[in-house]
Amino acid sequence: MPVIVKPDNPLLLPYRSQKDGAGIGKEYFIADGDKAVIKLLQSELEVENIFCLSNYYETHKALILQKLPEEKVFMASKEDMESFMGFPIHQGFMALAKKPKEKPITEIQSPVIVLNGLVDAENVGSIVRTSLAFGCKSLLIDEKTCEPYIRRAVRVALGNTFLLDIYRVKHLKEIFPLLKEKGFQMIAASARKMGEEKNRNVYEFSFPETFALVIGNEGRGIDSFVRHTADILLQIPISEEAGSLNAGLATAILLSHYQKEKFLKSGK
Repeated sequence: MPVIVKPDNPLLLPYRSQKDGAGIGKEYFIADGDKAVIKLLQSELEVENIFCLSNYYETHKALILQKLPEEKVFMASKEDMESFMGFPIHQGFMALAKKPKEKPITEIQSPVIVLNGLVDAENVGSIVRTSLAFGCKSLLIDEKTCEPYIRRAVRVALGNTFLLDIYRVKHLKEIFPLLKEKGFQMIAASARKMGEEKNRNVYEFSFPETFALVIGNEGRGIDSFVRHTADILLQIPISEEAGSLNAGLATAILLSHYQKEKFLKSGK
């Protein structure tokens, strides 16, 4: 039988650290919500335990028990779970799991989405979900970017975080030369024009076979280093009144054009 727990149970401490959306260290993360937890259970990642309401256990019992024994399933009433978490819950299905081991950067595959200083967890989660939807293999983040395994980012990504290869570098200066050596064309999303030679309108642009697409900070955009070293500055024409687009939405628009090209080339 699963373990029935009360809010003061020390087994739940890793879940308590998630109230503010912060991560819980380098080794573990929390998957929150049924879609994220189901994808986690279907993945090859190691699951430490599950914290859930009884109806989620009964619905997904077969899947859960393929991954871990019943004594690793902690159940509580909705009232006790809300008391423990400190806020109302819409779903009561969470899991504690180990982050995957990071692959060597030399194994990075195109297309790569590069996040340059994105700080909003929901934007990062949205971009993870969009990246996988449009056929991207890898996500590369710098130290200024929100950790993709933060609870809110995992939740917004609907578990797609587990299906991307995620690479981390302190600064993009460390990796741009290697990517260029491997034949990647460096494309940076930019709302501001700089030198006509680099500028491209996404509606007239043809994506190369091997590329990395850089998405910049929600307010400042891409770093000056990225702006000056990118091969292409890619723009989405919008009205001047709007000013700019949300980073997640801009990523979806750019990748949808990449997907359209793939579709047309395949002849399907």
